[in-house]
Amino acid sequence: MLTFQYREYEVRLLNEPFYNLTSVDNAYIYEHEYVLDHYISSQHGLRVLRDAKILHSCILAASNGSTRVHSKAARIINDTIYIAVGNRLCSLALPTLNLQWQLEVDNTTCFGVHYHTAEDCLLTHGEVTISRISKNDRLIWQTSGNDIFTGESKIIGDYIESIDFNHEKYRIRISDGHRELVSE
Repeated sequence: MLTFQYREYEVRLLNEPFYNLTSVDNAYIYEHEYVLDHYISSQHGLRVLRDAKILHSCILAASNGSTRVHSKAARIINDTIYIAVGNRLCSLALPTLNLQWQLEVDNTTCFGVHYHTAEDCLLTHGEVTISRISKNDRLIWQTSGNDIFTGESKIIGDYIESIDFNHEKYRIRISDGHRELVSE
């Protein structure tokens, strides 16, 4: 589970691999069910609480690669939470959890989302691509490596660094997506 403090609310993001979208016998029934594709491989539940009482909730169900909740699975910026689930990035209004938009950001899996303050943009670390997205769902650029990005991705100044399956490190310029291999 990943927990955020947002104003007077607690926001909880959790893995929900066993939630059944067609059942009434789930341990918890979500206020909103956002089914983002026809084949489901990842499901993340989101709950907004105040004083330990759940006010709003939703489940996000997406396809392609299976994702899990971890420290880079979501970011809160102003009154919006951005969540990586399956191969998508989702934008939800806080505290209501109304889905504002969702965008396929990788052919396979979106491992995480980063925020770059200077460029005021989102960066996603996918299995196949690193992407820059505006906060209102516009894809700015995408770039790939020589192999899949299985290593860590992190922002360093005006670049995002990512490591591929062959342990090659890439430095990708955030302003335009230009990538270069970094020799150590």
